Amino acid sequence: MQDKVGVYQIRNILDNKIYIGSTINLRKRKNRHFSMLKLNNHYNIHLQRAYNKYGKENFVFETLITCHKAVLVWYEQQFVDKWKPDYNIREKVDTNLRVKRTSKFKKNVGNFFRGRPISEKHKRNISLSNLKKPYFNKTGFRGVYPHPSKKGAFISRFRGQHLGCYATAEEAHSIYLNARNTWLAEGG
Repeated sequence: MQDKVGVYQIRNILDNKIYIGSTINLRKRKNRHFSMLKLNNHYNIHLQRAYNKYGKENFVFETLITCHKAVLVWYEQQFVDKWKPDYNIREKVDTNLRVKRTSKFKKNVGNFFRGRPISEKHKRNISLSNLKKPYFNKTGFRGVYPHPSKKGAFISRFRGQHLGCYATAEEAHSIYLNARNTWLAEGG
C-alpha cells in the first residue's frame, strides 16, 4: 500500500461488520488505526470493543477506492450511505483536512507522548528512519554544510562528528555516506 489518497474500510472477517473512513495517506491511516486499537486507545468505541472481543487477526484494512482529495469526502459519503457501516459513529461524513489546531491542543498531544519510555529497538528504528528520509540542506546533500569561513568549501558531519573539509559538496557527501554505511554495518 502506497501513500495514496482514498476511502477504506476496516472489516471484521467474522461477521463482515465494517468501519468506513477516508484519508490522504492510506498507509499512515492503517498504521494509526491498528496502533490505537492495539493500545486500547481508539477514538471509535464501537470498533475498539469489537477489536478487543475478536482480536487483531479478525480485522482487515481494505482500500475501497483511490481518488483525488478534492472528491474524497464525497466518495466516503457515498459508501457510508450505501453500506450503512456498523462501526461508524456518524452518518454524516466530515473531514479534518485543513483543520487548524490550537496551541493548547498541540501542547496536550505533545504532553501525552512526552516522557513515555521507548525501547532500544524503537530508538534504533527512529534513527534508521531519519537516515532514510529525503533531506536536503542548502548544499543539496545530507550531512554536508557550507564551510563558515572558507568560501566554496564544504564540511562533512555524521552523528555530530566532524569528518573533514572538502573542495566539493559531492566529495563531502561521499565521505558522509561512507561514515553512515560503516555505522550501519556495525549495528548502528
